[in-house]
Amino acid sequence: MIDHHEIQLNTAEMPPQGGDASAVQVVASIRRAADLIEELLTVDFSAFRLNKTRFAALQFIGQSSAQGCSQTELATSLGQSESSVSGLVSRMRADGLLYRLRTKHDQRKRLLMLSERGRQLLADCELAYGRQFENVLSRFEADWLEQLSGLLDVFSEKLATTQAASEIDTKRDDEQPIRSNELLRRSA
Repeated sequence: MIDHHEIQLNTAEMPPQGGDASAVQVVASIRRAADLIEELLTVDFSAFRLNKTRFAALQFIGQSSAQGCSQTELATSLGQSESSVSGLVSRMRADGLLYRLRTKHDQRKRLLMLSERGRQLLADCELAYGRQFENVLSRFEADWLEQLSGLLDVFSEKLATTQAASEIDTKRDDEQPIRSNELLRRSA
């Protein structure tokens, strides 16, 4: 178990306690931790002339089926518009990281596949990413990481349940919108 004295909080940055204020604090803490983790884990990308979007694109294309993926699928996975991804694909093609090939069934449709250079760069980046990840996590006790992982799993499950509930039940019988904190109570 984590002792309360092990957790140091800067109370000057904390909003007043209570309903929405504590929810805001939780979200702010998670976002701050995610930003720090991303910064720590992507520190080696500059050595590979990559950024997180290029790395995510390499990963998605690399994990796609043997036939590759469409530009639309890549845009969806990155959460970007197709026009933004079009520029990204053009730059990655110019750097020799991927191919854009026509499909056998529909000559108008193009699929993206990693080149040998792209596969090697992805492998090198994932190795560096993994080393950095191990370095970051080695600073924490194993039992604490296990507890944190369990809490995050439960948190993710509750968020997924809440998201599913909000997609199905967005209004009450009297047609009043359901508040997000009510959805959280329902999913608990």
